[in-house]
Amino acid sequence: MNPRPDFGEFFEAYYGRALRFVRRHGFPVAEAEDVIAETFTALLVRWQSHGEPEQPAAYLYRSLSNQMARRHAKRDQQAFSQALDETIDVIDARQLEAFDRVETMHDAWRLLCALPERQRAIFYMRFFLDMSGREIAQQLGLAPGSVSKHLFMARKRLAERLQEEQDFSRADHLD
Repeated sequence: MNPRPDFGEFFEAYYGRALRFVRRHGFPVAEAEDVIAETFTALLVRWQSHGEPEQPAAYLYRSLSNQMARRHAKRDQQAFSQALDETIDVIDARQLEAFDRVETMHDAWRLLCALPERQRAIFYMRFFLDMSGREIAQQLGLAPGSVSKHLFMARKRLAERLQEEQDFSRADHLD
């Protein structure tokens, strides 16, 4: 019977594969190495506390996928926060209070979903995929000026929706 490898042997055998796996999902080398380090650290803790998983390679790839998903979610949340901060430029001072009401990502996504499809796509590409106006224009087959106009209108509509929510909130307080 062939003895199962210890964690060190497993790490040596799968590090390169894990790096290629994470890189294929679009992570730069430095971030891919961070993802792998965090995943292997968690796997080592699990290995030491509960023993070797029944299928260690499958467990590794599932853990890598979960770690990448967490990183993407965090990146999306940061991009959305940045986009909201930039949207403040469009809003006057009394509308700023409405931003305090956007307390959860659910509320923020709900506001984004209310945008027309093209504006939502351009807003998403600009602030979540970090694409330039020129890249968005090429991707969607639009003139760069049209992309700028749609982005401006999306930010303006978000500001208007926030104002509507603020007005609605004030009406609730008056009742």
